[in-house]
Amino acid sequence: MKDVTKDTTDKTKYIVELNSAVSGLSTVAVRGTEGNPAVASYADLSGEAGKAFSKIVDFAIDTVKPTATAAVSLNKEGNQVLTFTTSEDTTVAKTGKITLTAKAVKNYVTTSGEITFEAQDLKPVAGSSTQYTIELSKVKFANNSLVKDTTYTVDLAADVFADVAGNTNEAKTGAFSFTRGADKDATKPAVVSVSDDNLDTFTVDFGKTVELDNSTVVNKANYYVAGATIESVSLDANNVATVKLVSGSNNYTGKRTIKVTGIKAANGNVIEDYTDTKNFFENVKPTVLSAKVSKIEKGSGVVAEKPATVSAVTANTNNTATGNLTVNGTYTGEADKTITVAKTETGYSVDGTDVALSGTTFETEGLTFETSGLANPKAGDTWTVKVTAKVAEVPATTGKTTVKVTLSEEVKASAAVYDVNVGGKKLEGVKATVEATAKSNELTIVIDKELTGEEFGKEVTLTSEDYKLTDAAGNKADIPATGIKVSL
Repeated sequence: MKDVTKDTTDKTKYIVELNSAVSGLSTVAVRGTEGNPAVASYADLSGEAGKAFSKIVDFAIDTVKPTATAAVSLNKEGNQVLTFTTSEDTTVAKTGKITLTAKAVKNYVTTSGEITFEAQDLKPVAGSSTQYTIELSKVKFANNSLVKDTTYTVDLAADVFADVAGNTNEAKTGAFSFTRGADKDATKPAVVSVSDDNLDTFTVDFGKTVELDNSTVVNKANYYVAGATIESVSLDANNVATVKLVSGSNNYTGKRTIKVTGIKAANGNVIEDYTDTKNFFENVKPTVLSAKVSKIEKGSGVVAEKPATVSAVTANTNNTATGNLTVNGTYTGEADKTITVAKTETGYSVDGTDVALSGTTFETEGLTFETSGLANPKAGDTWTVKVTAKVAEVPATTGKTTVKVTLSEEVKASAAVYDVNVGGKKLEGVKATVEATAKSNELTIVIDKELTGEEFGKEVTLTSEDYKLTDAAGNKADIPATGIKVSL
């Protein structure tokens, strides 16, 4: 005896299943208990024991062959399956490849061939002994996959199914027909690669083979970085998502676990959860703690240029000459001086050195001396000529203001020039030069102007498009849009 089960509708009825088929006269008995054969081994709900039972039953031989048909339906995964239904309890009798003669019709064109599939792919339906299914993706026609929108009419071959008595089905022409539809698209999104961290961002490449549900790709809740906070996600035309971290949310450099979940394809299929470990740099940006003036150098005014002049020409009192010794030209000497001109026996001398006459003139140090205005000059007559040297223009100096800036952490400062603003307005022609430093939380900025208390009262700020201040991880200093405020 194989099994005994209670009938589902009649509580007084039990179904006995034998290990093998029985034919002819056989005794069916409910045995008594050991030591008391008259009392059966069953009892009612009150505990009253039943009586032993025995009866001779004529079991007729089952010679009825099972029949089978088939129809197409969708399984829970949304894929087409071919379900065979037999007329009684059966098993699959065939092994190996099952071959069924068939015809395929598409666009009014009929093709003859064979439907084939492996017997092991024909699976019993759970809870049934009369139904078997096979996925149409595993069924071939003429050794090729079934074609969508094609109708197949199939002959059932003999001996595919066998009943409990061992009877197998007979062959049947045109046993069933079905039309191949489409299985559910099983493709899922997948992560192709994840880039290294670039301080505040990293990228996730989903490839271009699967159409994505973009709303799930840009949903920041579908991304996770241990110890950091996701700010936003954007997507480009190549299915590459850029994940932006909240600035300052990752406060140390090292390996972090990242996860990508919940991303869907356009067909609704969800990505397999993706987990990886990547190296991330801390993204806490340096900030300015203070910017104070450490030194002010005053500027000076302009000294105007003064030309060289001849201030006086004086004749000695014992001169015999009458008239004037005239002097023209521009003195080229570099210092004020007194020039002595004397009449000699042969001409004239300047400061004791004879000079060459050209007619009635001679020249020295950029000056031309004209003697034609003198009457009756004699040797020994002298004249004193006072000259004043040229005074060059001395430009005004604007002074300097040196600022010491203290930051929240050590930074590398590259040489740079910032704009200087007073009261929100840029000072034209004024610049603030940053002294380069390899690693320090302090830097020196020199403004090429003496800033006044009045200007500081209006608020002095330094601004730039690129302050060129970065920490060891490469984070740029977080400077307010209004710039670096300088105080006295």
